[in-house]
Amino acid sequence: MIKGEEKIKKAIVEALCDDPDVDAAKISVRVDGSLVTLTGTVDSVKARQSAFDAASSIFETVEVKNFLVVNEKPKEDPRAHIS
Repeated sequence: MIKGEEKIKKAIVEALCDDPDVDAAKISVRVDGSLVTLTGTVDSVKARQSAFDAASSIFETVEVKNFLVVNEKPKEDPRAHIS
């Protein structure tokens, strides 16, 4: 990774860490020139979009490939606890 790519990656990781909707620890960022690839898992569709937006907001980023997988926890049916 060249110095410019490292700078872009660092900026994206910082943006992901600053986003309350995103758990940055579950996301890998790869930079190849101005192309950014996101891989890993997120907890919601909103978090997936937020991660994409954070990566896209970095000035040097031209294209973002978002391969994040959404692992939404199934919502519990409140009726399941009625006896």
